[in-house]
Amino acid sequence: MSAISTGRSCGRCHEAKRKCDQLSPSCRLCKRKGLSCVYPSRRPSRFVPIETEDCSLTSDTNSPGIQIMSNELSVPGDSEFALNLPNSAEPSFSTDTRAPWFAAPEAFVVDHSPLPLPPNFKIQDLKEFVRLIESWQTIWVMTGSNAFIHPHLYGNSFPSCLQIAFATYSAYVNRTPATRDIILRSVNDQATALVFGLDHIGGPKDLVKELASIHALFAYQLIGLFDGDIRSRHLAESRAQVLAELLDHTLKGASAKLSLEMLVGESTSSLAHLFAPNEPW
Repeated sequence: MSAISTGRSCGRCHEAKRKCDQLSPSCRLCKRKGLSCVYPSRRPSRFVPIETEDCSLTSDTNSPGIQIMSNELSVPGDSEFALNLPNSAEPSFSTDTRAPWFAAPEAFVVDHSPLPLPPNFKIQDLKEFVRLIESWQTIWVMTGSNAFIHPHLYGNSFPSCLQIAFATYSAYVNRTPATRDIILRSVNDQATALVFGLDHIGGPKDLVKELASIHALFAYQLIGLFDGDIRSRHLAESRAQVLAELLDHTLKGASAKLSLEMLVGESTSSLAHLFAPNEPW
């Protein structure tokens, strides 16, 4: 049998700090001196080899081991689900379980309870969070979307208030020391015009336009609160309540509209079932 290289030195050569030819089952130096040649074991690999499926195991599905595993992975019956899931037999809005979770009316409930700060929270953590939000806005003016503005959200309609905010924030991102004051004045003027242009909160409005107003006012608020200009910060703080009320109104409007659409859909399906012929023609 020909010698095979192991790729590592044996224990004897390693202790003597001599060059090992790394042959298996014994290197030449150990073989010539009649010494036992032992190679260190390889470190366990992090990779799991892909094993081929054994036909003898897959063909015999009646073995006890497979039956036990099948019982453990089996889906429980309706009675077991009724114990674990409260009110599973009485859906509140829709019986269509394929609907996305964010389209359920329960997803619009907002908890305003203050959250405690982490024990090791530092002011630097807050600054990093602000930088993250600012980076999202910069990505928005560079790509047209960000973490909270979907690329297809304004695909069919790009409201004028958001167009102005987009151009204004783009100018702010590319500001120079010479143009900073001019751009900040434009930001404050556009934010004031947007607030005065909003209809009375409470009337029926287009949800897409309301969302565009929120995104536009948020862009102005982000500049005013964190630029460092004292006047801009004062004006932004005075607009904070308007943004909060607009958010709450839009959220409630979206929830009510969704609930109405789901109720209309259920009543339509129930009426279709009621007037369906009992016997085929």
